[in-house]
Amino acid sequence: MVGTETKKARLLREVGVRKWYDQIREKSYASAEVELRRLSRFCDLNHVTPTLLAWQSKKKSEAMLGDTVTVLEKRGSSPGYVLGIVKATKSWLDHNGKGIDRTIRVPNAGVPALLGKEGIPLQRDIEEILGECDSRGKVAVSLLAYSGLRIESLGNTEGSDGLVLGDLPDLNLSDLAFRSALARVIVRSPLSKEHHDYFSYLNGRGCRYLTNYLKERKADGEELVPRSPVIRATGRKAASKLVPEAKKETPFVSAATVSDMIRRAIQKSSSYRGKPTALRLYFGAQTLAAENSGQILRSFRTFFMGRKGELERRYAHGRNTFPPDLMEQMAKDYARASECFVLSPAEVEMKESIKALEDKSNMSVKELETRIAEAQKETIIALVQGLGYPRSMYVFFRGIVKDRDGSTPVHAELAKTVVDAFAGHYRQQAASRREKRATR
Repeated sequence: MVGTETKKARLLREVGVRKWYDQIREKSYASAEVELRRLSRFCDLNHVTPTLLAWQSKKKSEAMLGDTVTVLEKRGSSPGYVLGIVKATKSWLDHNGKGIDRTIRVPNAGVPALLGKEGIPLQRDIEEILGECDSRGKVAVSLLAYSGLRIESLGNTEGSDGLVLGDLPDLNLSDLAFRSALARVIVRSPLSKEHHDYFSYLNGRGCRYLTNYLKERKADGEELVPRSPVIRATGRKAASKLVPEAKKETPFVSAATVSDMIRRAIQKSSSYRGKPTALRLYFGAQTLAAENSGQILRSFRTFFMGRKGELERRYAHGRNTFPPDLMEQMAKDYARASECFVLSPAEVEMKESIKALEDKSNMSVKELETRIAEAQKETIIALVQGLGYPRSMYVFFRGIVKDRDGSTPVHAELAKTVVDAFAGHYRQQAASRREKRATR
């Protein structure tokens, strides 16, 4: 049985389409795929082929583009989607010497379509997302939210390249430890959207997640070398069904796999419902706040996000041309700005305690007591206050004090502190009620 020819294969057989596609693919495979789909969409809407479109007059192509914008706008298509189709079509016409000089206006083209629906994640959202991730997912989230990397830097579209351990110069592979509290993360030009080398940093928390993940891989028998991927594929689910070379065995994870991994964690979290790419916006928002408070220079912030700016122009050719004193200043600025990335230790312990209490039905009393004993007394008191002194928690802690559950003296002492806090709260409530009755 002869297989059915795909739409992509038919398009690439059109005169000149393969050459146009390959020229775009030299810069970015993902861009080539998107441009081809957009050109195909335009041709379907106007019942033409790419070849016929290239042969017709400029005037007719201009009119066709204008009509397409009007039709898509009436259908409710987003301005970004319409503008993408216009750009792809004009690129194809330019390739065939039929470029359109007149500007095809798309209403509201500069307004993000999801601005009102998808906000930038907050600290608590990042905490919840991390709580739903496995060790591999925590590393991916950290590199996006704490280092500002793009998903394609962790693994490209084809799954043939990605961030490797050699891109972490501060990592000692022999004992899987970092030489400093901050780790420099180098993004090579093939993994950069702007096609230039740059670097960012990973904070202490992200470094801990990474070392834990690498230790798990080493315990499973993997030999970690500088060429080993930072995030390894866990089974060769093809990165893209359209790329034959991506179907072979490769240790690199694909951008689609990273997105799916983070998206699943986002869907499990209770509050945030944005895209995986929004985690990078978290880095941008936090560093912008740090810039406004004078903690980090704008040029450093722009460079860490992989954008071309003053530093990239001045030190245009590589990561090794930065003077040592400038590198030191960049690390210090990142360290100050990164204080905004994570919750304080007390807040983190409170989150963990809340999760333990919420999961009480799935935990034994001993396990729950152990989680509580690990938290500081101040954290438990803050937790009780934040929850509004619920009666169920009072009964639970009072049972520990009376040793109804066979708790240890350490647990009982901690529980007694909480019960005393409840007692003080109840006394205040009683005094308040007496005052109200006296004023009547």
